[in-house]
Amino acid sequence: MSDFQLAVHSIGRHFGGLRALHDVSFVVPPGQICSVIGPNGAGKSTLLNILSGVTPPSAGTITLGGRRLDRLPAHRRVVAGIARTFQNLQLFDELTVLENVMIGAHTRSRSGFVAGLIGSPGARRDTASARHTALQLLDRLGLADRAQASAQSLSYGEAKIMEIARAMASEPRILLLDEPLAGLPGGAVERVAQVVVDLNRSGTSIILVEHNVRVVMQLSHHIVVLSNGELISEGTPQHVQADPAVIEAYLGEPADAA
Repeated sequence: MSDFQLAVHSIGRHFGGLRALHDVSFVVPPGQICSVIGPNGAGKSTLLNILSGVTPPSAGTITLGGRRLDRLPAHRRVVAGIARTFQNLQLFDELTVLENVMIGAHTRSRSGFVAGLIGSPGARRDTASARHTALQLLDRLGLADRAQASAQSLSYGEAKIMEIARAMASEPRILLLDEPLAGLPGGAVERVAQVVVDLNRSGTSIILVEHNVRVVMQLSHHIVVLSNGELISEGTPQHVQADPAVIEAYLGEPADAA
């Protein structure tokens, strides 16, 4: 596991004359939950887009276990061990919950598109494996009884968990979560937060972008704080919530008073 440290070095991103990120560097050791927080427009989602390959960096490097990732397209990063969810749910409403999660497992399929169409033995094995993986994840995350339901029938909280299951189906070493608690009622917040904890305890490193400061402080081993595209603080929750720069830019008051 020690070989799979994620290192972000001097990452920058410009959109025309707009500087979205500038000289951002941090490390995520294996098995940790690293949260990225900051005010709106700080560059958090841009950072996740760069890590997942949706957006290329303008400067800097990303390595996982010493391997350069910043030159790889998004689908190759999935194979390398990075998966992600998005702020806005990206579900296939016409498919069942099981089929949605199986899509994540198929991203690591060895058989090609044509083999899948003709139903080759390899493709059939891949489909059986994807189904097995998806069913295990749904059981593990508490959605086994919804496996054959249509995705559109899920509550918002259940849909968030299903999207996490789909990302986990690709067997990532690092899971990127973009505001998984946004828009959830109280009970669902606790349920999804527990899913995050359970996945981390099983060995998955997690990079979490989230505005729920209370949950962030409870879950995180390490926190990175962005403001105006720059890293202004990082460290343990205790360190970050006491940092005057963080209080001024984001928290507004010590986090233990929130």
